[in-house]
Parts: sequence; C-alpha cells; structure tokens
Amino acid sequence: MGVDRGRHLDHQVRVVVFARAPPAHDQVRLAHLEGGLLVEQPAGDPLLEELISFPGANYAHPTEETAKVRVGMLAVAALEIVSAELGEHVAHVPLLAGELVLPVGQRLLSMNQRANFQLGLPLRLDERGNLLVDPIEPPLDALEPPLDPLESPLSPPLGLRERGNLLFGPSLGRGQFAHESRQPQQLLGQHEATQLGPPFRVLLEQAHKIVEVPDAENHPIPPRYYPTRFVREQCGGHACPLGTAVMRRGILRRGERTRMARIKIDFDRRLGTVDRGIFGGFIEHIGRCIYGGIFEEGSPLSDERGFRRDVLEAVRALRLPNLRWPGGNFVSGYHWLDGVGPVENRPCKTDLAWFGEESNRFGTDEFIAYCRELETEPYICVNMGTGTIDEAQAWVEYCNSAGNTHWASLRRQNGHPEPFNVKYWGLGNELYGSWQLGAMSAEDYVKKAREFAKVMRWTDPSIKLVSCGKDGWSDWDQIVVDGLAPFVDYHSLHIYTGSEDYYSNVFAPKQAERALKITQGLIDRARYDQQISHPIYVAYDEWNVWYRARGIEHRRSGVEEQYDLSDALAVASYLNVFIRQCRTVRLANLAQLVNAIGALFTSKEGMFHQTIYHPVRLYSEHTQAIALDPFVECETYGRLAEHETSPRPHRVADLGPFPMLDVTATCDQAGDTLVLGVVNRNRDRPISTTIELQDGRTALRGVGYEVNGDGPQVLNTFERPDAVGVRERRLGSGACLDYEFPANSVMFFIFLVT
Repeated sequence: MGVDRGRHLDHQVRVVVFARAPPAHDQVRLAHLEGGLLVEQPAGDPLLEELISFPGANYAHPTEETAKVRVGMLAVAALEIVSAELGEHVAHVPLLAGELVLPVGQRLLSMNQRANFQLGLPLRLDERGNLLVDPIEPPLDALEPPLDPLESPLSPPLGLRERGNLLFGPSLGRGQFAHESRQPQQLLGQHEATQLGPPFRVLLEQAHKIVEVPDAENHPIPPRYYPTRFVREQCGGHACPLGTAVMRRGILRRGERTRMARIKIDFDRRLGTVDRGIFGGFIEHIGRCIYGGIFEEGSPLSDERGFRRDVLEAVRALRLPNLRWPGGNFVSGYHWLDGVGPVENRPCKTDLAWFGEESNRFGTDEFIAYCRELETEPYICVNMGTGTIDEAQAWVEYCNSAGNTHWASLRRQNGHPEPFNVKYWGLGNELYGSWQLGAMSAEDYVKKAREFAKVMRWTDPSIKLVSCGKDGWSDWDQIVVDGLAPFVDYHSLHIYTGSEDYYSNVFAPKQAERALKITQGLIDRARYDQQISHPIYVAYDEWNVWYRARGIEHRRSGVEEQYDLSDALAVASYLNVFIRQCRTVRLANLAQLVNAIGALFTSKEGMFHQTIYHPVRLYSEHTQAIALDPFVECETYGRLAEHETSPRPHRVADLGPFPMLDVTATCDQAGDTLVLGVVNRNRDRPISTTIELQDGRTALRGVGYEVNGDGPQVLNTFERPDAVGVRERRLGSGACLDYEFPANSVMFFIFLVT
C-alpha cells in the first residue's frame, strides 16, 4: 500500500496486547515503513505467527536468527507487549518515522491470553507527510469534581510538532477490554487508582482532546482495577517539541476526572463599558499615609513642595483616574479651613479618629496640587460628623467658584486664581459606625444629607454627589438609597476582606460581587418607584485586604499591613469583580496608597512596592474599554465552608463552589486589542488551559505579565523588595492557545487580534 501524502487514510487502528514477551529478547524493534509497520522478531517464536496473522501482514526476510514481518496497515498506532512471565510491561510507543526501540518496562496487566482491541481512529497525512489523527466522538461524561490533568507512569507521551501533528501512545480500547478474574497489581505507587493507558488524540484544526480516566463510582469492582470512561475536552493546536509532556504529575483518585481548563472568548458577548474610575486611589490622614508617605517636608527624597519624588513616580505608574481625600474616619472630625492659608499659621489639632496629632500642613491646596501632578480627578469627602452645612457649602465654593465671593477670593488670596473644579464630592464617611464622630441612624443621615446635597449642588450644579453607603445589603443601604436617590449620582460601599487561611483570603472578594448585585437591585427599585431619570452608580470608594493590623495598638501606630502574595491574588480578584460588574460600579478607590494598608511602603531612605501594587498597576494600565463575558470551564473549590475564617464578618462559602481560575476579558471598541486578567487561585497546582477565540478571530503574538513569587505567604520587604514581582512572558498566536497558569499567580495577557 503506497502512501499518498495529503490523502485521507480511512483505516482502523488495531492495538494488540499479548500475554508474554519474546522469551529470548528484552526488546522488540519497530520500523516505520511506507505502507506499514516492520516488526523484527526471533525466528520460530510463537509471537511471530501471531504477527503474521495481522491483516495484510507480509512475512519477510526470514533468517535463522530473526524474521521480519511487515504489518500492512499504516494506521497501526503502536504495539504493546505485556509479559506475565517477567511481570513487566513494554512501554507505550507512538508511531513515528524512523526506528524505535521498545524497552521492557512495568507490567500493565496480568493476563494469560491475548486480547485484541479495535479503535476507530481515521488517520491522514498532511502535505508534509506528518501523521494527523481526526477526533472521535466517544460517550461524553462530565462528572464532578474535575482534577488538574495528571501524568502517571503509564500515561502515553504526547507532543505536537510545529504544525500540530499528533504524537501519541496506544490505547487499551474505548473503555472495553477482555480480562481474567485475577486482579492486576498496583502500578502507580502512591497513586490510588490505575490509569490504563489513557489515549490522547489532538487535531490542530478541530482541537479536541479525549481523556480516558478511571471510573469507580458505577462499577462494583476491586479498588485497584477500574473500567474507564471518556471525557471530551477542548484543547488547542499548540506546538510543542517532540515528546513534550502536556500532563502534570499528581494523584488520580477514584471516581475523579481529568479535565483541561478552557477560556472561550466571544467578542459579541459584551457586558458593558468599563469606567476607568474603578482604578482610583485613596489617601487619608492616618499614620504615615500622608506625612512620611506621599508628603515629607525636608526629606532629600522630596521636591520643594514636600512631595516624595519616589512615591510620586510609583503612584504615577498606577494611572489613577481619581484620588479620594481626606477620609475615611479622619474626615468626620476635619475642618477644612484648618488646612488652607500660610502653613505656619495652621493649627495643630488632635486627631480623634486615629489617636494622633494633625499638623494641617497638608490641606486642600496641597491635595489639589498633588492631583494635578498625577493628572487625576480630586474626590473630596465632606465632614458630616462634626461639620456643618455652611462649612460644606463654603468648601465647594472655595474649590469651584469663579465668582467674587468670599470663599473664591480666599482661594485666590492663597495663590490659586483659577477654580479647582472638583467634580466628585462625598456626603460623609461611614456615619453608620459607632467608631465615627457624629454617628447617626440611617433616617437621621438621610435628613441631614439631603440638606447638605441641596446647598452643595446649588453652589455648583455640575458636581457629582456620593451618598454614604455601608456594605450593600444592609437596612442602612436600603434606607439611604430610597431617601437620597433623587439627590445623588453614586452610592458608596465599603468592604474590606482578609484571612490567614489562604482559600478564605483569595475567595473573600466574591463578597464584593454579592454586594454590588444587591446594591444594583436597591438602586433599580428606587429609580423605578420614584421615577428617577438620572443614572445612579456605585462608588466602591474603600476596598482592600485588611485583617492583620486592626487592633487598637495598630490604629495608634498607623495600621501598616504587610501584604503577601495571596493578598495580591485577592486584590486582583477585586478588580475582576469591578470589571464584571461594570454596569454598576463606576468609581472605586483602593484604600490606601502608602504605608497605612498601602500599596507602597516607605522609610526615610527609600521605598518598595507591596505585593498588591503589581496587579493594581497592570489592571489600571492595560484594561480596555469594553468588558466581555468569557466562558470559563475549570476545576472548582467547594470546601470553603469547612474552614472559612476571617476577623471580618463577611462569609462567602455559600457562593461556592468557586472556579480556581478567576477570569476577566476586555477589548477596545474595535475589538482589535484583547486583554485577559487571570487569577489562578489554586494554592498548590498550575492549571493547563486552552484559550479559544470565537468567530474566526486570531490572536497575534502577544505579551503576558505574571505576578508571582516563591509561595503564597511570600511578601516584599526592604531586604527583598522583589520577592513578589512581575515577570514578562511571550505568548504564541492563533485562534487556540494553550497556557499553563502557575499556582497562586496573577496573569495579565495583551493580544492584538485579527
């Protein structure tokens, strides 16, 4: 039978398992010939007669020592020999060009008779003569829970050449094989189950993978011997070097399934527009956030205004769209007039929020100057604790009026002839809390906030007002949304999360998603009932991981939280939540920027980036305008309820099971640039994943950025400032891409798309 390159060869694969190996030899030689498979065997051995019995076999070149048999089927995938006498098994061998040697290896089955197995695998050759295998459609099974792809000693080698042609080991059939009553010996050592030669068949064009895995759930059989089921999965035509392993070592437990994760991108499935306001920051007069953080007069690291140049440069890289100030708890006792005018005349006052002293050397004028330096929108929260309506009105007038009024003239007198044009104004901070100066009930807050809102907007009708919300699902939120919906443009939420338990920590940001969905319902209800035409969004204007530095002693010393890699994963998950909920949340502010639960940490001599800085920078820099709705199929984590712990009251176990991969996708308006943010929250294992683009789209060669370190508890310090950092990864191109996401990592991909 001649080989016609490019022609489809519709032959069946025949895999034969023998009960013994050649008695006088420890190897069998196979040679790939045009039109068949050449097998060299000892002359006179009974195995020779069995080989000759193959359909189309050609007995050739007999000698006294050896005989050669040509098996006349190009579709023979491999020959597998099992020796009951030696207790050993000949390793799987794919059909490749050239001569191969099959060393005797471990025993696979203990049988005393031959079993023949038929596989319906259509084969064909590409224009280069490479062997391609079309996918077959076995019965599908999607039982949970899935596992990471595994590699066992009996798994066949799988690789793809540059054109995606398949290299594969043999199969023992489609889950059907003859066996005697004797049980095979345990083969995998620490593995609980025996995986009997799972076949993997990949085709570049159609991108199917079929995984044969044990099934112990529906078969009352001995625990070390399991029939098999098939799971059909998608994978790409990724080009790997010959023999590259595509499975990872691990334990395959009874009844569990192997599955390759999938991320599928449909550019028509648009969630909405991502407002860059979600990448905002927050600075408060707490500990060393302002003084000794962004502002340190007299330091050799500061400019003539007192701004730390190193901090300014690091914050500039975050591309903040807005910056919230002065609080936070601090604002409920802050009187803005203390912080304007000549600094030598400003009073030093007691800060009752954080048990310190406030010099007032950094005030409104300095804050606006800092925002201008960063090219960011200022966002001022007014004092509704100890402050008055007149004080709030005067602050708006000082900042925004171009008239000849007293407060506008004071601004000019202080050296600022042009209005600051502050757009965003918050109506107080956390006034529901007993820790807040001037705390009050929701009903009292609504009455007071309405009056503040009226005079502030009468002073400048263009400003955007933010009502003081809580966690999104509380009675406070419902009362405030109903009462202030006609007056405000945003409703704020504050949720911090964090836990020493890894999985509790990385899954906790799911609470923010719950909060946003509930708040959106409250807003929709209020707008409908009250026939409010203007949109109302959520300002998630305080968020972060914060659970270590929360005691009274920490409040006095400046709540200087030290962040590890797991916290960076949680921060990235928060940002993914904001992107997915882009129709609801239009402002968000990381609390805070420097030192006090900050993304940056300083000393008098220098600065380093905390772990959480890196995902914030990547997301802010690269996220595109349109949020897509990616399809994600991956392993899940469903055991959080057993050990969920946190000093925070929020619990999210009821929202599980949680996908280990947390994924967002954004693109530009034209769909020419695709950005993926992927958090692998699996603490211990990487996740092999296929990324598929729909509608004929192809990703050109892109770039990836990986946030990772030596382990989830690794943190950055002055001694090791880059223990957790960003590593660049070059990516392939195509409609299907394979990538293995490292354990406990954040990955950010940027592709050009055609």
